[in-house]
Amino acid sequence: MKVHTILTNDFDPGRLAELNMKESVCAVIDTIRATSTIATIIGCGGSNILIAPDKKEAYSLKNKFNDFLLCGEEKGLPPAGFDHGNSPIELSEIDCRGKNFILMTTNGTKSILKAKDCPKIYTLSILNLNSAVNAIIETAFNNALDIILLCSGERGKIAYDDAYTAGLAIKYILTKPYKFEF
Repeated sequence: MKVHTILTNDFDPGRLAELNMKESVCAVIDTIRATSTIATIIGCGGSNILIAPDKKEAYSLKNKFNDFLLCGEEKGLPPAGFDHGNSPIELSEIDCRGKNFILMTTNGTKSILKAKDCPKIYTLSILNLNSAVNAIIETAFNNALDIILLCSGERGKIAYDDAYTAGLAIKYILTKPYKFEF
């Protein structure tokens, strides 16, 4: 099994010869915001998180699921009409227990949606690194899948915090008694 690292979500899966999204478990990384926010929501007792690709779809989902909290950012700022931004600190200070969320971000949610063809997608941040990597490895081995570490980047460019988190994930993977190709 192979571990692929993609440093930005600005890629065409069809142009990466060794990459087969349908036969890979994907770990989406957006360290500063999206994946840390998701880890925070779940860690604080949140129930469900719907991912929206853009504001229009986020508002549409909010109309369908009006009891869901609308969270996210566009270019770092919460759009008008959103209940909360995309800050793990902000969301850790509200009562998330049993609540449902709609999340839309500039980079991270786009990465999650880009990985839609993968049979399983995890969100990976420094906050949930060990547990997420353990789950990713288990899923990969139980289903004979490769692993993709997909860094969200920042507007098509490498984000060094995401690359750092991918490096930590690889370092942790290497401590496991499995054979991977990198």
